Amino acid sequence: MIFIIIFALCLVITLGIFLYSPFVKLVVKIKKPLIRENNRIPYLTVIIPAYNEKEFMEEKIKNTLSLDYPKKKFKVIVIDDGSTDGTTEIIRKLNVSTIRTKRNGKINALNIGIKSAKTDFVVITDADTTLSRNALKNAVGKLGKGIGAVGGITKLNYKPLFYFKGKNIYNNSDWNLRYKESLLDSTCGLDGKFIAFRKSDFDEFPEETHVDDFEMTFILRKKGLRCIIDSEISIYETPVSGFKEEIKQIRRRTAYTIKTLFRYYYFIFNPHYSYFGMFTLPFRRVLTLFLPFMLTYMLMFMLFSNLLIFYVLMIIVLVSAVAYKKVSYLYIILLSILLAWVDIATNRPKAGAAWGKLKR
Repeated sequence: MIFIIIFALCLVITLGIFLYSPFVKLVVKIKKPLIRENNRIPYLTVIIPAYNEKEFMEEKIKNTLSLDYPKKKFKVIVIDDGSTDGTTEIIRKLNVSTIRTKRNGKINALNIGIKSAKTDFVVITDADTTLSRNALKNAVGKLGKGIGAVGGITKLNYKPLFYFKGKNIYNNSDWNLRYKESLLDSTCGLDGKFIAFRKSDFDEFPEETHVDDFEMTFILRKKGLRCIIDSEISIYETPVSGFKEEIKQIRRRTAYTIKTLFRYYYFIFNPHYSYFGMFTLPFRRVLTLFLPFMLTYMLMFMLFSNLLIFYVLMIIVLVSAVAYKKVSYLYIILLSILLAWVDIATNRPKAGAAWGKLKR
């Protein structure tokens, strides 16, 4: 009897996870769109943390300096965290403000950058991404009136990978859902590729921070501020080089996500944090972490209960992996989640969020 109850519970939770997206899309139809103040052009600081970014640094700086924002109104500061690959020389050649530090991890680099900013409006953006020309204007236009941080939609540059189509479909649907979560309350998580915020709302990452963007999401939401995605801001990113690196990246991010959730457990199913606490966080960031285990249990239950149903399901799984690219990429994610739990069990992820550079 207990096995049937566990099976039923796993089934209900799994259905809840997959029904979350339609639920959000239904609810946001009655929500008003967020208003932008197009005439607001405050002074702001753009912070680019960098460690061995020779491959991307020149394009990143040139892209940032070319954004549609008055040149006298924003300053770019690169925090060079002890690069050894020639990144430093590129920054020096392009004549932008630089703070060079000893190798001390991304969190410390960001804190140094935020502390050095002389403006209230601050943007942090990763070195291996480029931004749409309207990024700065659009972002600052939505800050304030309960909005604590603004991000944009990440778009993938094409790369000849066997799973690229599935990854791209997943990426587009994920960011579309994050945008709709923003209309509802707060996105499931900000993304360090691009975050605009006010220093008066957020001025430092805690020492125990594991991952900067997720940490900021919690801190701002705890203050009653929303973290949103602007669908008119685009961030362009090149995927990592292959299957092994893809697994490694998702595995690392998931492990740090789990450790962060351990510290902010009181947000989960907490009505004080509105839709973010009651729906977005549980169904997008918590219950999904147990999805590989629940799916495995349900398959094993059916294997021992009804062989015919099990074989039919396995055929569906195999066919869907070949026929529907998005499903095949979900299997990569599920495998990565399992490996992340192994890392948690063996205490591999450490605080500080040091760069684990991946080939691209």
